[in-house]
Amino acid sequence: MCCPRNAPPRSVQAALRPTAEFVNGMPNVNRNLAFGDGTREKPRARLAGRLRASASEVVLTRGTTEALNIITAGVRLERGDEVITRNLDYPSLRAAWLLRGLRDGIHLVEVEVPALRPDPPRRPRERAPRPVARCGRDPTRRPPGPESWPPAT
Repeated sequence: MCCPRNAPPRSVQAALRPTAEFVNGMPNVNRNLAFGDGTREKPRARLAGRLRASASEVVLTRGTTEALNIITAGVRLERGDEVITRNLDYPSLRAAWLLRGLRDGIHLVEVEVPALRPDPPRRPRERAPRPVARCGRDPTRRPPGPESWPPAT
C-alpha cells in the first residue's frame, strides 16, 4: 500500500510514533489517566460500582467518537441486515455506520427526523450607538482601516 501524497516523510512519522503511542494509550488526555501503570483501573472500578457492573464491562474512551466507533464495530450484524439511522445523528456516528455498511454489506436507511423545535425567529439587530466625539475630535472622521496600513513615512 502506498502512502498518501500528503503524508509526512517516514523520518517524521518515526519521530512522532512514540508520542502518538503514548497519547493513543490514554483514555482521556485531558484527565491524564495513563494506561499501563494501573492508574486507569481504580476509576474504572469505581465507575463500575456505580453502574452495578463489573470492571470488565466498563470501557474508558477518549471521547464520544471513539466510543461510538467501538459500539458500531461491535454490534453483531450480517451481510444484508438493515440499520436505520437518523439525519440528525452525530456526524462521526453516521460515518462509522457508512464504513460498516461498505465493509460488511449492511444496508443503511436514513430517516429524516425534524428538529425537536424550530429555531426561534431572530429579532432585527439594533444598531450600535455611534461614538461621541470627545476632546475636540471630529465626529465625522472614521478610524483608520486596513487601507491606511502601513502608515506613510
